[in-house]
Amino acid sequence: MMVLWLTLLLLHEGCTLTPVTTVQLGEPATFTCVSPDMLSNRIFWYKQSAGDALKLVVRLQKHAKPVFQAEFSASRFDVKVSENMSHLTILRTTEEDEGMYHCGVLEWSVITWSATYLSIEEQTTSSEFVALVIAIVCLVISVIGNIVFICHRSPRAACGQCKAVALQKNINRQSIQQSNKDTLVYSAVIFTMMRADSGAVKDATAVERERIYAAVKAFRLDQ
Repeated sequence: MMVLWLTLLLLHEGCTLTPVTTVQLGEPATFTCVSPDMLSNRIFWYKQSAGDALKLVVRLQKHAKPVFQAEFSASRFDVKVSENMSHLTILRTTEEDEGMYHCGVLEWSVITWSATYLSIEEQTTSSEFVALVIAIVCLVISVIGNIVFICHRSPRAACGQCKAVALQKNINRQSIQQSNKDTLVYSAVIFTMMRADSGAVKDATAVERERIYAAVKAFRLDQ
């Protein structure tokens, strides 16, 4: 009987292309087997690894519970049957689950075969992703550090600016006071030099005094 099944399987695979199902490691994988009337037939699910023979996974029969083989625990596999479909599901895939899964539907003396190849891709964290995460973490730490530094330094900088402004105002005030003192001195000198009798005749000395007065007055206006 097994030889007949293998012969039919080889003829079937030689005439058709086998579909491929690809899942990530640890994800579930489901295979589907279609038949005109599943409830009235017997169903056999097989697994075939590369370079290995067929291994029976589960056998289903009408009005009976699925019978799993010892190597394929019911805690890892689930099988369901509807009117014209049978679904075999690996709940959590491992690397050993990769291979060809065959469904054989036996109706009287006729066997209908279908096969699906399961490809497992490992879920590995790429070096580029790790580098990206490290870069993001470093950037966040740098930004937080700069914010803390600015907040810690700002009060001191503001205080220093206030002191500099106050010092500049003090210097300007002292300069203005000194300038006012110089102007008052010139005014006193001018007042003393300009005292003369209104009826006196202006001589050379008086003319010279008027020139000095005009020069000092012009100096004050320019200021």
